[in-house]
Amino acid sequence: MNKQTFFSELRRGLSGLPADYVEKTTQYYSEMIDDHMEDGMSEEEAVASVGPVEEIVQQAVADVPLQTLVKQRMQPRRSRSGWEIALLIIGFPLWFPLLIAAGAILLSFYIVFWSLIISLYAVVLSLFVSGVALLFLWIPNLSALGPGGVIVYIGAGLLLLGISILLFYGAVAAVRGLLQLTKKFGTGLKKSFIHKGR
Repeated sequence: MNKQTFFSELRRGLSGLPADYVEKTTQYYSEMIDDHMEDGMSEEEAVASVGPVEEIVQQAVADVPLQTLVKQRMQPRRSRSGWEIALLIIGFPLWFPLLIAAGAILLSFYIVFWSLIISLYAVVLSLFVSGVALLFLWIPNLSALGPGGVIVYIGAGLLLLGISILLFYGAVAAVRGLLQLTKKFGTGLKKSFIHKGR
């Protein structure tokens, strides 16, 4: 792929983003390609070295703050007519509560996910503390327990410690998954603003 094709595809992929951001991104990659060409690469090699256009577009969309996209989207492209303003005002008691309710539902789902993860970590911590306690709790009661009781206490403590370690790895995986889901949701939300803006 040559420079001209690369930049036409890049501009097409970034077309919903603010113009200054598109210009800054294309200028950055233009300088990078020029630097590679000065180092002795051919034009095609220099273009290939910066990576696929799709990945660059995805990274660019992820880097743009959502507030910037919302501000750009909320700026009217033309002045509204009188009947459009009247409909917005008359419909306000209907559309505004629905908008607030949709935002509250999304926020509640997010809070519930994080609450579940915090609860999972609390369970892991309680199992770990209980396991450690059982490993040493037999010492003051040694005379009353006997050898069989000591083995039961130590076995139960080791079992709880093992379960807590397994659950800890599960909790770490759940946090990673939730963070990836949050990132994908944010990127999808940004893309919806970008496509609506086109």
